[in-house]
Amino acid sequence: MSHNTQPYDSSLKALFEGHIAEIIPHLFPGARFSGELNDEVLKPPVRADRVYIVDVYNAVAVVHIEMETGADAEIAYRLLEYYGILLKKHQEPLISIVIYPFRTILPESPLRVKIGGEEVLTFHFRVIALWKLNAQYFIERHVIGFYPLLPTMQGATYRRLVDAIEELKLVYNNERRKLAELLLWFGTFLKRTDMVEEADKRKLEIYMNQFESLLEENSFVQRFAAKAAAKAEEKARLEELRRVLTDIVGGRFPALTDLAQVQGARLAEPEALRALVHSISRATDEKTARDILLMA
Repeated sequence: MSHNTQPYDSSLKALFEGHIAEIIPHLFPGARFSGELNDEVLKPPVRADRVYIVDVYNAVAVVHIEMETGADAEIAYRLLEYYGILLKKHQEPLISIVIYPFRTILPESPLRVKIGGEEVLTFHFRVIALWKLNAQYFIERHVIGFYPLLPTMQGATYRRLVDAIEELKLVYNNERRKLAELLLWFGTFLKRTDMVEEADKRKLEIYMNQFESLLEENSFVQRFAAKAAAKAEEKARLEELRRVLTDIVGGRFPALTDLAQVQGARLAEPEALRALVHSISRATDEKTARDILLMA
């Protein structure tokens, strides 16, 4: 089944903001967060999710983290591409980590490149499948940065998830914006995950209704709602123009009705459809109308 990955794209910054220091040791045991590096300006289309600098094994290293929501046969090659760019830029040892919140086919590390029997390249990267982790581990240690991801883990029961949210409410009692962001991501991952039983999901949806007004205040939610409303309005305009086109052609040139429906459905821009309606309304005969439809 295919899923829309847009809600999860570039989510690491929002998810980990303010908590990366506590998160890094759980992604790479023994590492200690030192700072964030801005690598969003890498040459397009290459863009790393998040890049950090850490102290590990008494040395400085760079950690590059990607989040993937589905299988990607080329992820190892993409990580290797990032590795080369980031290694050249920072000239420090690099640790590549890819996080998978949902069940999928995982890539194998290391990536090995051979010529005949000779191995000419070996690239190691770390794969973290959240559905293999236990939610209780992070709750007991109060790793709040991971709380939005708890629904993707084992042991994500209604009671444990509610306890986690109640802790978020206490921690962010005076930071409504941050609380709204974390709850928004929590709800997003909860909706997609298969680690929470359906009965618990329904109970959690009812429980989270109490945050509806808080989420409505969030700027991201407001922008998303505005975009959704704009898309709905554009869709309504398209449907009305398609109906007008079909009515005009059906009334004047019945033999072309099916063609008008096909061409109308193919056009996805209101202006293009409006121009077609205008042109077809001025057609004087069936041949001219057919030519206009075929050229649309």
